[in-house]
Order: sequence, then structure tokens, then C-alpha cells
Amino acid sequence: MDWKVKADWFSGGIVSPQGKLVHYIHMGYNSIYENELELTFQKGKLVKEQWYHNYMSEGSVYSKDPDKLKQFLYSHIDWNKIPDLKQQQICMYVVFTTDGKGRLDSVSVAKGYNVQVDKEAARVAKMLPEWQVVYRRGKFEPWLWTIPIALSESIRKQYMKKTKLPKEAHIK
Repeated sequence: MDWKVKADWFSGGIVSPQGKLVHYIHMGYNSIYENELELTFQKGKLVKEQWYHNYMSEGSVYSKDPDKLKQFLYSHIDWNKIPDLKQQQICMYVVFTTDGKGRLDSVSVAKGYNVQVDKEAARVAKMLPEWQVVYRRGKFEPWLWTIPIALSESIRKQYMKKTKLPKEAHIK
């Protein structure tokens, strides 16, 4: 039995994702795919089909691999600017947007510790050479990204060895 129902009450657009998943967004409702087919209806009648190509959406090594991001951030921190944290662990959040080429702009600290540490976290985030670029419906879409930066004495010890900064030099 072939049943057809005319939806003459519907006017609007429906977007059908096509191809490979490019960027997953929690629960999938707003995820980005390689292509999108937009169907436009007026009173139930299909009046327009439009294909969009999001092939320019791409992630960076840092947005795809949290370990590489952590390695980059902690190895570029000037640990001399971080006070002795004793047994304390700080968790900061740096927020930023990117331009259409993945370069960071408008970097700020959303949740910080103090002015000096916040400045250092923002400075290091600005050094990231690239980040993810997102295209939706064929056009660049600016997103607000958030990265956490955790600081503790154990992290300092681990990364000061790699950057060869003397521990005695950090601020008390």
C-alpha cells in the first residue's frame, strides 16, 4: 500500500545532512556534515533544492587531539609567572573565536585565578597556531570555543623539566 499525505499546512525549510560527519556537537542535533541539502516548501509543495558544501570545515591537530593541546599549552607557559600553588589545583577557562583560516582572535579568560595568571593563560592560548574552522551551509560560521587550563605543582614539575626553567624562579 502506497500512502501519500500532502502536508499543505507546512511552509519552510528542511536541512538533510549528507556525507561524512565533520564536527560533532553533543546530541548530534547541530553537528556539521560534509554536505547539506536544504529543501524549501511552500504549502507542502517543494519549491527549491539547494546543496551546500562544507568541505572547508576542518579541525586542527590541537582541536582533534587533547593531549597535543595540553602539551602545547603547558610547554609554552612561563612557569615563572605562576605562583607556588602548594597543594592547590587551579582550573581556568579560556574562550576565543577564530577567523575563517583557523587563527585565534578575541581571546579572553572566562574563569580565571588572578590578573597575572589570567594574562599568562591568555598569552599562551593566543600562541596556538591554528584551531578548528567551521562552515555551515557553505559559509564560515564563527564559533565561541572554550579550553580548560589546569595548573598545579605536579603539572609545573612535569613541564618545567621539558622547558628547562628553574623552579626557584617562580613567584611565591
